[in-house]
Amino acid sequence: MKSSKEVIKNTMKTDHSYFREKVNLRFNCLPNKKRINILECFAGKGLLWDAVSIKTNKQLDITRIEKEKGKGDKPYLVGDNLKFLKILDLSKYDIIDLDAYGIPIAQLEILFNSKYKGIIIITYISSVFGCLPRKLLYSLGYTKLMINKIPTLFYKNPLGKILQYLSSKGVNKVFGYFYEVPSVKNYFYFYKC
Repeated sequence: MKSSKEVIKNTMKTDHSYFREKVNLRFNCLPNKKRINILECFAGKGLLWDAVSIKTNKQLDITRIEKEKGKGDKPYLVGDNLKFLKILDLSKYDIIDLDAYGIPIAQLEILFNSKYKGIIIITYISSVFGCLPRKLLYSLGYTKLMINKIPTLFYKNPLGKILQYLSSKGVNKVFGYFYEVPSVKNYFYFYKC
């Protein structure tokens, strides 16, 4: 039997589970040009893109956003990435990276509403019995009344729901890694033209 410390350790949010896959995903989506502008919206210490920069000879110009002060030694914008996404000129970025805990639906909405064109990388994580963001469910046509009546019915098939959402926004292909046990962890990217 596991101790309570082991159970807590195994259920806590962790930076970069599947680190190698996340690095490979970012490396594989790099556009065919020498200099690439990247907006990293959940930068943390910047470890993912540091690892990618070691694997490539391309120049990666990274604008980092992190909510917390004192994360790492690289310069970054401190604050809520939702606010920055609304005021930055997104057209200058080849890649926008949304490596979030959970589901970055609010960030995606801003990108789609701004008509961003480029590569979007997403970390999309939901627990087996966890809630999906209502904004996602509403965009798929589920109503507040429906969700309130039987909430767990609408939390099934989270990967299918995000793919349906992306399809409604004109995205027909995603590339990445998809894991379903013990929680749904998906790391993928797509091109938005």
